[in-house]
Amino acid sequence: MNGVCAALGEDIESDVQWSRHELIYSSFLNFKASTDAQAGAYATGVLFVMSSAAVAVTLVARRNGSRRSTAIFAMVTLVLAYTTVANIFERPDGIKIASFFIAAIVVVSLALRVQRSLELRR
Repeated sequence: MNGVCAALGEDIESDVQWSRHELIYSSFLNFKASTDAQAGAYATGVLFVMSSAAVAVTLVARRNGSRRSTAIFAMVTLVLAYTTVANIFERPDGIKIASFFIAAIVVVSLALRVQRSLELRR
């Protein structure tokens, strides 16, 4: 879609949808659609989210002044962080897929931002 059409008010959602499908298919081609690699990416993602949540809860407990809760949540955070790092070393495909998706999202976002900044304005 060119800048003139976008300036006339047409939506660029179809371009974004196409980019998402292209991203998914390219990841399958890049990582040979391995279910083991996808399981590694899923486990890495879930562990990372759980670790992040544990850090957040630990910080809230610390801010509230509860030493006992802070110590307990800090131990849970350490266990989850260790498990996440161990999973990354055991199944590096997960972090590779996650890094690929993050890089692809950043590139597509920047390209769309540049496209929007070059549109003709009325």
